[in-house]
Amino acid sequence: MNQLTYQKRIILILSAAALVFTLSGCKKQPSPPPEEQTSPPSTAKETPHTVPQTMVIEPGVGIGPIKFGMTKEDLIKNLGEPDKIEGNGVGLNYVSSKGLSFLVHPVRGVQAIDCWSKEYPFPFATITTFTGKTKEGIGMGASREQIEAAYERPDQVTTQGPLTTLRYNKLQMHFMLMQGKLVSIKMEAPK
Repeated sequence: MNQLTYQKRIILILSAAALVFTLSGCKKQPSPPPEEQTSPPSTAKETPHTVPQTMVIEPGVGIGPIKFGMTKEDLIKNLGEPDKIEGNGVGLNYVSSKGLSFLVHPVRGVQAIDCWSKEYPFPFATITTFTGKTKEGIGMGASREQIEAAYERPDQVTTQGPLTTLRYNKLQMHFMLMQGKLVSIKMEAPK
């Protein structure tokens, strides 16, 4: 048997096995009797994904189900379609709906995650304040004192206009404050 015929047989066997495996998991569940149905089946469009209230910001890891290195497609599977796609498809903007935005490299996946507060002086029409927090309890509205109590002194502090940025190089995180309150968190993928 030549190499090409052998490869074709292997592919055919693997395809058949995958089909059997897939179909075995597709048993149709019986419908409840009519008296148990609480609402008629909906023909409406699926509701948009929502951000779980328990979204935890993890430096070097990601945020909730979104992890650094995750593909654009997997990110969209988890959060739904973005409000806007920018920068030739690498910027996924969920600022209006979820208070989040992402930079996704075509090969390396998610490389930056930004969390936003509606208090941020940003040119978006609307911003939804992101409600997640770090495991230390730092979320939008936190003070510089709370951030430093959680992460110690920042490596660098810069002020530009109304914004003060606390940079933590080891964590690959930046906390931006306006009038002493946290209005944005930026995380970068580990280097």
